[in-house]
Amino acid sequence: MKKITQKYYIKFLILWYLLSNFTVRLEDSSTEPEIATRAYTLNVVCSNDYDISGTIADGIDVTVTLSGDDSSTTTTLGDGSYLFEHMTNGSYTITPSKSSYRFEPESLNLIVDNLDIENVNFTMIVIDADSDGLPDDIENAGCTHWDNPDSDNDSILDGIEDANHNGSQDPGETIRR
Repeated sequence: MKKITQKYYIKFLILWYLLSNFTVRLEDSSTEPEIATRAYTLNVVCSNDYDISGTIADGIDVTVTLSGDDSSTTTTLGDGSYLFEHMTNGSYTITPSKSSYRFEPESLNLIVDNLDIENVNFTMIVIDADSDGLPDDIENAGCTHWDNPDSDNDSILDGIEDANHNGSQDPGETIRR
């Protein structure tokens, strides 16, 4: 016996604070074409679909973590922006992270309540204990010290001597005495 399948798509409009569209799919799974009783599968998905977005000042390639009623991770784009899509109503915490940096604020708590949330913004601040212009983790991996702005005592700050901040003195950078 051959199974006959027909699909019907019905679009409804419901009122839920704001008007939202959703689609109901009915599938005819009868094995006989002309019977009075048919079996149907009904799949209904109703979800609020909201976005959370923001920017991290000077924050290229920053990991941004969403936790709370749902969880996700994304990375900032070249302009420092990030986006979490398709969120449902609920409580969330947004936390940025990147090695050698801290963030103001450290994290933000928010509640999605039937609206997108925009401008969840942070400022990225380099961790540089000795204020020499080199992030501490680069100094720890290189030949300078995170707590001494002039590791070789030549009166030139380590961050100036390592102009590209890669942890080593390259050709063309200030020569240490």
